[in-house]
Amino acid sequence: MVKSEDIPDNWREVFEGNRWVPPHSQTVRLAVDNHLTQSSAFQLCLHRVTAPHLPQDPLEGEQDVHHQLRVTLFDRNHQQFFGKTWKSRPEKIKNSRISFNEVLYFHTSLRLPSTVLVVELVSLSLQPDGSQHALGRGFGVLEVFNNTPEAPAADGRRRLNLHHGSPRCLIHPVLRETDDYNGLLAAVEGAHLECVIKKHPAMDPAMHLLPENVLVTGDENIPGLLSSPTGDALLKPQLLKMLPFTLSRLTITLQPSLEMFESQLLRLINADYQNTKQPGPDGALRTVVIQERRLHVGVHNGWCFLEKPQVVVLQPQRVLPRGRADSSSKQSSLLRDSLSSDLQTLGLRSSLELRLADHRAMAIVFQLEYVFSAPFGQELMLTATASSRAAFMQCLRWGIWCPFQESNDWNGEELQLRLHGGPKSNPHGVMVYSTQTSAKPQYSLLSTPEVAQASEANDMITFRLSSASERKTLSPNMSLRKRQEEVSHLRHSPTQGPPMSPPESPKGPRDEANNTNTQTWPECGGGKRSALFPWAEMLRMLRRVMLNEPAEAQRCGSAELTNSTNQPLSSKAGGGTQVGGSL
Repeated sequence: MVKSEDIPDNWREVFEGNRWVPPHSQTVRLAVDNHLTQSSAFQLCLHRVTAPHLPQDPLEGEQDVHHQLRVTLFDRNHQQFFGKTWKSRPEKIKNSRISFNEVLYFHTSLRLPSTVLVVELVSLSLQPDGSQHALGRGFGVLEVFNNTPEAPAADGRRRLNLHHGSPRCLIHPVLRETDDYNGLLAAVEGAHLECVIKKHPAMDPAMHLLPENVLVTGDENIPGLLSSPTGDALLKPQLLKMLPFTLSRLTITLQPSLEMFESQLLRLINADYQNTKQPGPDGALRTVVIQERRLHVGVHNGWCFLEKPQVVVLQPQRVLPRGRADSSSKQSSLLRDSLSSDLQTLGLRSSLELRLADHRAMAIVFQLEYVFSAPFGQELMLTATASSRAAFMQCLRWGIWCPFQESNDWNGEELQLRLHGGPKSNPHGVMVYSTQTSAKPQYSLLSTPEVAQASEANDMITFRLSSASERKTLSPNMSLRKRQEEVSHLRHSPTQGPPMSPPESPKGPRDEANNTNTQTWPECGGGKRSALFPWAEMLRMLRRVMLNEPAEAQRCGSAELTNSTNQPLSSKAGGGTQVGGSL
């Protein structure tokens, strides 16, 4: 039994080791037409192979001959193998029998008579130079579904005869128009496989962790699935708890700038478009324009997306430099107009809700996709009301981040992730616009100065991921107070300098006393006095002069200052600090 700590948890290792081939698009369409949209789980038990045609002793020059079973899904209508080939553990032959006792699981919605399982028996021999030689010893075709797609064919124990040759003969044109292989394939006398196939509804809660048409065993590394003491985690699957998270403050920065990036992209696309299309009747060249900027966000466990990725629309925006948040609206408008194009980014105005399991191979995948609009020619216009432009999509960048691969001190912090492009395998399985960005995925906190310097030459995505379970439930007043504190902190930041004085005069002491909910006065008993009100100390000195009171009695100040006529003192902010009133 493979222990969980022995399985590599790195997402890339899981992804690269579990690549699979999708089925033919027409087969998928045929299943949908037959209302086969829901996937069903199955269990395949491979017991033993009786092979009297195999030699009992190794051949001359060969050592340690073992035998292996390989199973693959096959589409008879289009003569195409799809899914992923599963390989058993090597076993030795004994008394013309090979015991495997393997249990496989898979789920599929292609419950069509043309979908079959191909089982091949392979001999593995170790060569003197250390290499391993694989030799086919026969294969069989297991029909899983009959003409009634609702139920599998012969649900239960099966005896599968083996044929001579290789499974590659199934793609020969002679076998294209036939469903009965027995009349065209030569059987191996006395060789057969004992197996059992049946439905496995217990796997339904875990089907979202595995892609369709992929054969697996219960001891494989499937992120999101708890390991079982019996070694078969898919017999009665137990899932990891999915935790809610919020993805917010998402922006994308493209190099060297958004404007230059899109300008170069459109120039290349239009050049290719003009080379393949004829100009219009008036001789004018048709141009391709950007119609929409999209971002796909999904959770991937190395095998597949746990849910269909969310698609959101990004909007171009400009980034204000830090330290300008307290400027007046006029200054901000002038600054925004003077910003250079290299500060432009793509931003998401809303937040996204994601569900993740605490596993090192659980990843968040981002895909930047542009929607382009290309003009139709007059010869392609179907009707007078048809649109004159056609839209097509192209993936430009993608990135991946595993939140639980390292320390989880990222909660609520701002993160940067490098985006990639070019001919690299990606979870969406699409072609990506070429780029010079390194293929090594990296993320870091923005507080690190080294990251800010390194990210200047890379396409980056910035976001925050917060745990929904740890977010505090605040009342509207508390939320408003928290926002006011954040604004106050920005205004009084040491990098901002002292705040600008408002044009109107500050409030007098009586007004400040009546507004105790919004102002905080220095504490009595020698407490520190605020440096934000330089006129407060002058008022206290003036009162001591007027009333001839000792200075010790006025250390705490007074919330309300009056003169002999009971009139409040007022102060005005002009060229300097002035104190006036009725004396």
